[in-house]
Amino acid sequence: MVVVSCVTKEKPYKPHPHNLVGKEGCKDGICTQEVASSENQIIQFPNLGIQCVKKNEVENSLRLREKKKLDPFQSKQTATRYSHKAKTDSLCSWNHPVISPENATSSVT
Repeated sequence: MVVVSCVTKEKPYKPHPHNLVGKEGCKDGICTQEVASSENQIIQFPNLGIQCVKKNEVENSLRLREKKKLDPFQSKQTATRYSHKAKTDSLCSWNHPVISPENATSSVT
């Protein structure tokens, strides 16, 4: 499985409040895609876009990331501490492969 979400542009990277949206595999601002076992994989997220979060929704968006344990760089920034400092005009995407043993199931809920 590959998980994609938004992170800040500046180091240290932190979860970003904006949401990824798309027709396939996107929910709550996070996109996921199952990957078949193969050496050469190309992962595509067709029609992927960024949905901007309004200033008054930044804290709630970051709380959702905390709830889903999406802190890829272990920044440990709480939504309350970070929300008033969040730069919403720039971001990066974070692509995270999740490798699980065969016959095991994993998901980002």
